[in-house]
Amino acid sequence: MSQSNVQASVLATVLSGNQATQRDQPRVLRADIRSISSDGMIEVVPVDESVAPFVCDVLQSALNPGTRLEIGDMVLVFSPETTGGLGCVLGRTGAYRPPKFTPDSAASRDSYQADGQPSGVPAHIVIEAAEELTLKCGDASLDLRKDGKLMIRGKDVLTRAKRTQRIKGGTVAIN
Repeated sequence: MSQSNVQASVLATVLSGNQATQRDQPRVLRADIRSISSDGMIEVVPVDESVAPFVCDVLQSALNPGTRLEIGDMVLVFSPETTGGLGCVLGRTGAYRPPKFTPDSAASRDSYQADGQPSGVPAHIVIEAAEELTLKCGDASLDLRKDGKLMIRGKDVLTRAKRTQRIKGGTVAIN
């Protein structure tokens, strides 16, 4: 059965009120994940105790790529068409859990240290504003303006250089 046929069948089942009465007829169920095998197959135990545990694969969704499932998660599943058949985990149910940062996330995928190892931080970031950009923390701020003016403010301003520090300008005014 193609993915679009499975999705259409799932939608039809949900819209019909999930009133299937035969055990071998596919239907949408809530289930707990019992185990996850090394090849990615997931064994689930339906909340409806009249339905035996079964094995599922996972619907890959463009809306939620890379969803991590864990043993004990409550999931919505599409039951197999036949006894011993393969079901499908449609997604995790429950309260929203924000994604956790991992070093292999998109922001750091292209960033590497000198030794070729991933650095965990982006190699380059651009923040752009049409008129003015301000970075602020407590009493310190940095303003960048469209006309090219840069203003650094703080109780104390410290600049350090391991090598030469140059100050160039048409006119340099100190105090």
